[in-house]
Amino acid sequence: MTTPFDSGRVLWYVTPPTVTEASGEAMIATIRERAPNVTGVLVKAWNGEFWANRAKAGRPRAISGEADVRYWADTLHRAGLKCYAWGVARGQSVTREADIMRRVAGAGVDALVVDVEVGPSYFVGTATAARTLARAAHQTGVHVGLCFDYRGQHPRDSKALEWLPYVGSLHPMAYHFHFQRPARAVLSEMAARLYDYRLPIVPALQGYSVGSRKYAAQDIPPTAAIALDQERVVGVSWFRYGGGLQNNEDGLGPNDLHAIAAVDPGTQTPAEPVLFEYREHDGRIVGVVEVRDGRWRLPGAAGWMDRVPLERSR
Repeated sequence: MTTPFDSGRVLWYVTPPTVTEASGEAMIATIRERAPNVTGVLVKAWNGEFWANRAKAGRPRAISGEADVRYWADTLHRAGLKCYAWGVARGQSVTREADIMRRVAGAGVDALVVDVEVGPSYFVGTATAARTLARAAHQTGVHVGLCFDYRGQHPRDSKALEWLPYVGSLHPMAYHFHFQRPARAVLSEMAARLYDYRLPIVPALQGYSVGSRKYAAQDIPPTAAIALDQERVVGVSWFRYGGGLQNNEDGLGPNDLHAIAAVDPGTQTPAEPVLFEYREHDGRIVGVVEVRDGRWRLPGAAGWMDRVPLERSR
């Protein structure tokens, strides 16, 4: 099964206030110059029954209708990039949500990706509502991908399972740094849990800092290599493009794109990237690969330990 995401290196873009560039053309030029291996951009187009919008002066064009979606599709295509539109399914007003997906699909995009999550700002509808929306997306004739949290009971509780007969690719959230787990553990678990769905996988990888915990750009290439080594993974994406990982709660900025450019499908699977490092009493820098219930695990260590770092180096 082929998809518009095969061999993809894709960036998620949310709305105008989340980036620093003054226009869509400037944003795309930055990406093309600094990460020439990027193959497409996921542009947020809708949220439930509403357009993504959120206009801001001096920022890229907001989406408040089909013409704005067409602008992004045409601008990305001229730059040699694919345009994927994404939005959040809510299940509150099924008829209007289905209509907005049809309008987005008809505006020249290469695929739709529907974000289905648990929570009051996300999917709150019934299983029937989920199936109705899934059929409507499928009937547009445009490739449909499904973004969801693969862990635990999230696929059931978000009604993501109802979408599976109608989608052509899976875009699971695999934010290992946010989950405070090893990248290899998260990605291998993801692949194992999704294997029986028999669909191509394009994981959404960590591309943002979590509060004051800064995500290191240097961890992007090894994490991507681990992802691409998993069963059924056909491409990778990063959530999200923003102002810079050095900022609290921000995404990849122009100065972080060198890490995306370093993602090479020919490289060997590297060592596990650490979540953070700290300095021991004797001056050694030690990495922590997993955090659980306030306890830490170090590389190669089978057990857990209670630690209080003297100095966190990153």
